Amino acid sequence: SLSALEVFQSPYFSRNPIMSPFHLLLSLLLINHILSPFISSSPTPFIRQKYPNKNIGVYWQISDPHVDLQYEVGADSVCDVPLCCRRNSTNSAVIVQKNSLWQQQQKSQKESQSPESLKALPYGTMGAQCDIPQSTWKLALQWIKSTFTEDPADFILYGGDNIAHDVWRQTPEELIQYSKMAADDLLEVFGKDLPVYATIGNHDGSNAVNELPYKGEKKERYLESLHETFGANWLRTEQARKDLKDWGYYHELVPASIQPGRQKIRLATLNSQWVNPLNFWVYSSTVDLANNLEWIENVFKTARANGEKVLINGHIPPGISRGSAMPESLNFWNKGMEKLLTEYGDLVVGALVGHTHQDDFGVFHDYSTNPPKPTLVTFTTPSVTPYHGGHYPAVRKFYYDRETGELLDHETYYHNLTQFHQQGGDFNSYWKLEYSACKAWNLQDISALEVQHKIYDRLWSNDAEAWKQFNEFYYVSYPKPRCAPADNECKRKLLCSMGHMDFSNYMNCVLAPWPQTKA
Repeated sequence: SLSALEVFQSPYFSRNPIMSPFHLLLSLLLINHILSPFISSSPTPFIRQKYPNKNIGVYWQISDPHVDLQYEVGADSVCDVPLCCRRNSTNSAVIVQKNSLWQQQQKSQKESQSPESLKALPYGTMGAQCDIPQSTWKLALQWIKSTFTEDPADFILYGGDNIAHDVWRQTPEELIQYSKMAADDLLEVFGKDLPVYATIGNHDGSNAVNELPYKGEKKERYLESLHETFGANWLRTEQARKDLKDWGYYHELVPASIQPGRQKIRLATLNSQWVNPLNFWVYSSTVDLANNLEWIENVFKTARANGEKVLINGHIPPGISRGSAMPESLNFWNKGMEKLLTEYGDLVVGALVGHTHQDDFGVFHDYSTNPPKPTLVTFTTPSVTPYHGGHYPAVRKFYYDRETGELLDHETYYHNLTQFHQQGGDFNSYWKLEYSACKAWNLQDISALEVQHKIYDRLWSNDAEAWKQFNEFYYVSYPKPRCAPADNECKRKLLCSMGHMDFSNYMNCVLAPWPQTKA
């Protein structure tokens, strides 16, 4: 192709004096002015192509950054404690053993948790027990903001877990410091006009991981810091700010939904610490601490009375842990939500959580029907941190119908840290679209019925292609299968935990016959 100067100097202009460089410039400016609204530097999202006439809005979910302010490039990425990539993260025994251990791991392509380097690399280290420096977190936020030029967001959901995984040494003051840091960074990038709705992570407690007392100074001190940062910056109503300060949960209408022709959406942000089995403070009483079920039922009743839809924002998923038969959330909450959704499931457009760092989903059911009817999908977004070799840093974008409030699609984006370390260049140029849920799974939307029939049922039938794709997405395209193709026991337990929130239903599922592999 010719440069602009070469075009101006070409024989065409010498033979056509009327089309001078000045006239050509004016023509190009006019063409650009007319066509620029129709020209995009990025492909049209799949769901916008599928539904060109819908009024589609977007919002982003960002969760589990686990920023490490002590991350140090060049520090050891293999160490004898649960968090490495710090100046003092090894001892002599590890120094002697780690080189041979690392070399053995590197020989096996199947060993997905071997670190890509023995030393901490810029912006993060794949395959290592390392979190990310603050620079990576801020660049991720800036990359999301850069997409607003073509697709502005209506709001942001922040899933919590601000601090790194050095849980054995954290102080209450540090937990508050990291909470303020996360709020300040989000405010710096997105400003106050774009709502950022934050939920409390299990690493964001008052004194240590999984700790949030029901009452007392420790609880009040941490919730006060949330009120002063996230609440003061973005919550619009006095009641929501008060609830956040007192209990850590809150609800209010999303401002973008309070416009003519749009479905009003009430965002209900949970405090998962009140139903976290590892928060031992919850065992100080046999009743529902903080009246979680009563609170969420009142949210549903308010929405029903006002003709609103509800979007649930939380940290810890409901149901059973994907890695064991232990409850992820306390079973009274799982059973209570299951019951409430039989009555109010039509109001709830989705439940979005984080915590596990992986990409999966859970389905609530109404067991009064035969077969049980799916009532709600809980989508778990993968984390920003690649901690413990889990996956590439990731964030998620949701598309919804502004006229109905219903979720239409989600897209998962990830940063290929490995490729960046190999090739260098602009860090944010390595963010990639991993997949669109509707395109990848051939869905009409991401409603409970569609997810049940076109994803979950295919996995339950042991469809080989479905499992191949699910395994790829689970760890965000990192080469590490969740369940090996022949490991039916792994598949059965995983699917039972994804499809049955109540523990008794989970156990019935585990004991059910397993189908033969689909050709």
